[in-house]
Amino acid sequence: MYDAFSIGFITTDDFTNADTLEATNPAVAKRLNDDWFSDLAIPIVTGFLSWRSSAITTLGRGGSDLTATTIGKALGLQEIQVWKDVDGVLTCDPNINPRAEPVPYLTFKEGAELAYCGAKVLHPLSMRPVM
Repeated sequence: MYDAFSIGFITTDDFTNADTLEATNPAVAKRLNDDWFSDLAIPIVTGFLSWRSSAITTLGRGGSDLTATTIGKALGLQEIQVWKDVDGVLTCDPNINPRAEPVPYLTFKEGAELAYCGAKVLHPLSMRPVM
């Protein structure tokens, strides 16, 4: 198990609203690829925390999702799954229309647009690394 900052997750030092830095991608890829393939283990990484200016900082709302998508980008993954307590992105707000259904397929661009328009299941920042 790793803390995100221990695998090279580097951000700005804007506490509770930090943004990832490009140096994160090669650092994360090196650390996880070295450890993962040498031990044949599945890395478990905490989200929400990062490192900058000799201090641990937090990413803010959507930080765990941002950690996941950043790691996915760093490793060049074809698929990233972010698990939530709902059945995916729905066709509309189920509080307004109880017949809302899960959207079967969603591109990164569509997901980012929905997030910016208020879909609460996705945070807009979490979509940036994979766009």
